[in-house]
Amino acid sequence: MTEIQEKPENTRTCEECKEKPTISPKHSLCASCMARRSNKNRPEKKKKDKAKGNKAARQEKIQQRGNTDLTIEFGKHVAVLKEIERLAEEEMRPVPLQVIYILKKYIKDKEITKSV
Repeated sequence: MTEIQEKPENTRTCEECKEKPTISPKHSLCASCMARRSNKNRPEKKKKDKAKGNKAARQEKIQQRGNTDLTIEFGKHVAVLKEIERLAEEEMRPVPLQVIYILKKYIKDKEITKSV
């Protein structure tokens, strides 16, 4: 027959707070005091400085790009605009992103034909 061994009951109290029982009979601290001690040794996070650095980096990238806005007027080419709107509707894109997609696709195809 096998006997079931019972775990020894934890009767030790925490050495720091002297109120709560320890995590296990082998440990000298309770869970909250152990967490407090480990957090005390960690350096504090500097979220504000990091956020300021990211914002400054973003602004610098925008300034490096320069003005990238482009306005396209389809005054005489309404049929082209209607076709782009139809494609955008089919592919579930906003019209400006559809125009960018068409241009990127055209440039990529041009590069492929040059290399062949």
